[in-house]
Amino acid sequence: LGVMWLAFSVPQALVTAELSSAFPQNGGYSLWVEAAFGRFWGIQESYWSWCSGVVDNALYPVLLFSTLSALLDGSWSDVIGAEDDGSGEEEDLPNLWACISSRKCAAAYCIKLLIAVLFTAPNVLSVNLVGQGLQALCALVLAPYVLLSALALRKPNPSRWTERTADGLVDWPTLLSVLYWNVSGWDCASTFAGEVKQPGRTYPRGLGLALVIMLLAYALPLFAAAGCDDAGDWREWKDGSFATIARGVGGEWLGVLVIVSSALGNWGLFASELLEDSYQLLGMAEAGMAPRFFGRRHPRFHTPVNAIFFQFAIIAVLIGFDFNTILTIDNFFSATQAALEFAACIKLRISRPDLARPFRIPLSTCGLVAMLVVPTALSGATAYACVTASVGAAVVNSLAVLGGGCLYACVYRS
Repeated sequence: LGVMWLAFSVPQALVTAELSSAFPQNGGYSLWVEAAFGRFWGIQESYWSWCSGVVDNALYPVLLFSTLSALLDGSWSDVIGAEDDGSGEEEDLPNLWACISSRKCAAAYCIKLLIAVLFTAPNVLSVNLVGQGLQALCALVLAPYVLLSALALRKPNPSRWTERTADGLVDWPTLLSVLYWNVSGWDCASTFAGEVKQPGRTYPRGLGLALVIMLLAYALPLFAAAGCDDAGDWREWKDGSFATIARGVGGEWLGVLVIVSSALGNWGLFASELLEDSYQLLGMAEAGMAPRFFGRRHPRFHTPVNAIFFQFAIIAVLIGFDFNTILTIDNFFSATQAALEFAACIKLRISRPDLARPFRIPLSTCGLVAMLVVPTALSGATAYACVTASVGAAVVNSLAVLGGGCLYACVYRS
């Protein structure tokens, strides 16, 4: 985690800070790429970003469902009165669409869909409601994990930190994909640069603080729990296990707090991503880069309802799959998007050396290239791992990429 943070998060945050100060307008990375490589690649960047965001949103109802399931020991059949699916497995099947005719899978899907509906409602009602809610979330989300870390570190077992998996093997593609998802996304802050005062000063400070908070928020609870006997065997952890870990370390009350934190945190991530992506689609429609249908606002709430409902329809399909399946699609677009941004940063240093950059990464062009070799390689490796994860992933990602070409053709023709 620390290596990935240093190798990818820090360079991406630095690139975001430099180019957000150079292009202090709303639009962010799309503006950088268009300035560097032209209209075609600017549209692809916008499209890839939107695809990544919409797919990413499907992860949060799945994550909350997994957390609830883990706290209840995976016994959803007991909770919802559903019948066994006949597979002999205790956990819900990864692909619910393969068994949607069974009561167990159908009930699991309905729970995820209900979570998605509840998560979406505030975005339909008010932008201010989402913004004000997100401001209050940070302390509420982090507090249970601070308590968990403090309780777990009271009685550490250092030998647990050096344990290896039973067979000594590591699923490197999945590890890379999950780590990439956890440490990426710093470029999202660029999309509202036009609303930021003194971006050359604000972005480096804000992103620097966020980098430190993110590393501590991830590393401290993991480190503390992995070294605590009450947290169970870390080799048995899976999606949603933190609720079970908290219950073992602090009791039922801490498990409940982690569930509440997970619900709030997943809603915050969902709402902010949906806010960004729905307004991005609205802006593309207003600029003639997407069908005008997506430019409609609600007559009372003034929110982009058509864009929101279109994205919700996609999310409703994706939540039928498991976390890792959704992640392969999400990370493919996120990684290709990031690689294009790194290339744009280098190209602009070469083609527009006199461009005003209130904040400039304190490296020469050669130094910048050297710094971005590793994160670009990580982006390429992640994209390759995602597209080769399965035949289905290859087909879905390939078709989605072709959609970007079709979008450009439609825009060019119009």
